[in-house]
Amino acid sequence: NVVINEFLADPDLTLGDANGDGTVSTSQDEFVEIVNAGSDSLTLSGWTLEDEAGAKHQFADPTVIAPGQAMVVFGGGTPADIFGDALVTTASSGSLGLNNSGDSITLRDSLGQLVETITFGSSAGGNQALTRSPDLTGEFAVHSTVDSDNGTLFSPGTRLNGSGFRHILNLTGAPGWRILSSPLQGAAYSELLGPFWTQGSAVGADYPGGTPNVMTYESGGFQSVDDLNQAIPAGSGFLFYAFADDDYSGPEPPGFPKAIVLQGQEREGDIAMNVSSTAGEWTLLGNPYNAPIDHTLLAKGSGLEASVYALDAATGTYLSHNGVGGSLPDGRIAAFHGFWVRTLDAGGDHSLTFSRSAIRQGAVHLHKTPAHPVISLRAVAAYADDATSRRVELSGSLHLTFTPDGKLGMDPMDALQLEPLSQGAGHVVFAADHDGTLLDIVNLPVTGFDAVDLPVQLATFIPDGSDSATWSSFQTQGLITVEDFVNVPAHWHVEWVDSATGRSTQIQDRDSISVEMEAGLRKARPTRLSGMNGPSMEARPDDS
Repeated sequence: NVVINEFLADPDLTLGDANGDGTVSTSQDEFVEIVNAGSDSLTLSGWTLEDEAGAKHQFADPTVIAPGQAMVVFGGGTPADIFGDALVTTASSGSLGLNNSGDSITLRDSLGQLVETITFGSSAGGNQALTRSPDLTGEFAVHSTVDSDNGTLFSPGTRLNGSGFRHILNLTGAPGWRILSSPLQGAAYSELLGPFWTQGSAVGADYPGGTPNVMTYESGGFQSVDDLNQAIPAGSGFLFYAFADDDYSGPEPPGFPKAIVLQGQEREGDIAMNVSSTAGEWTLLGNPYNAPIDHTLLAKGSGLEASVYALDAATGTYLSHNGVGGSLPDGRIAAFHGFWVRTLDAGGDHSLTFSRSAIRQGAVHLHKTPAHPVISLRAVAAYADDATSRRVELSGSLHLTFTPDGKLGMDPMDALQLEPLSQGAGHVVFAADHDGTLLDIVNLPVTGFDAVDLPVQLATFIPDGSDSATWSSFQTQGLITVEDFVNVPAHWHVEWVDSATGRSTQIQDRDSISVEMEAGLRKARPTRLSGMNGPSMEARPDDS
């Protein structure tokens, strides 16, 4: 059961970068999206995609699409990796050549037998895609008129609303903690975690004993989930420690990446959350939809800090974004991912509401250009891991944003530097030191000052081998690179000053600066929100 679900014959000359390669092309950004609506995997090797002029694409060998998976054929270009879990390719003939005034699209199998065909008229010439509404089963309609949430012009590789055709939880990286959420209505922890090893929960775990590896955060502390068969609350986040082994099977565990395809009804509509009203307290939330969301488009009350904090599972370190800049790319929270918010004061508005209008997926939402000045620096250091004889590279970043309401002191748009959730390979502390508080993001005023001095802490930490909650530091050479220097007024003079040598470097004139990384930190340390020991995998009694 294969469905031609969406196509773009007439890309908009300004907004038509459907393939996400950064260039609008009326030929290369044309696309056809097909979806395997059946229950079995489908081999498309040797199949052809045709219009009225003849074959425009032959699918390579092998091409296999899983049940519920989409396949997008663009006219050309270099499609970006932004189309959910869809398979993406470009026309083997060099173009699709769909006629704006009317044409046909035909899919044939390797024997030339007709599989699916559609015809269309001049409605395809409106500078946007035609898509089935509802997806897979409906008639074709002009894309922006049926995308009631965002009015987008196209959605290759995803449903009309920006969510994926399949619900897939992917775990990459290495053993360690993750912050997860559920996009499915009524899904239990045991459903979401499926084949992954769980322990320490009385109900629904692979082994009810041992240290819990499924946790929530409530009333200022971490709590184990005693019953994994209970439903995951909409919009909430939870912590899960992923082991390499999924079934305590022995010497060669399956490792990473891991994935589970989930069945169920995706959440719809707005979701209002209960957020702590205690000043300085944290709340663990989660993306409730099966698509990335932009946290700056959430309805957040004035009593919450602007920044959100999400976890980089590859390193165990936190990424942050204050709505203007930061280490969390474009401020997006991925599907199945959780994040932290922090209460600013007890007397403000502490509401937060999720809405599908915050979904940001595909080329139409590829990158945001900051409206205010942003300076982003990254510090990189490396060490030799004696256990593996490998060179391990570590990095950390510091971000300066400038807004009309910014303050020279602590600002609601500042972001704290948080201690890593998992020990991992180590980390670099690269943060501004504001009276003993380390900051990942410093928000400053655009005007009204002559000069600002920002003390910076810079040090490298690696596991010390004693347990999973402590690190050791060492002195080493590092490199600072200027990653973003956006909207910075030409008359500003920005310098990096080495406090040990007195040497200054005008950073806007250079791509990188060699620095000496300190052995340890002076006074201040990252905020210890969630430095947690990683549990040991516990054997069932009959396995011991």
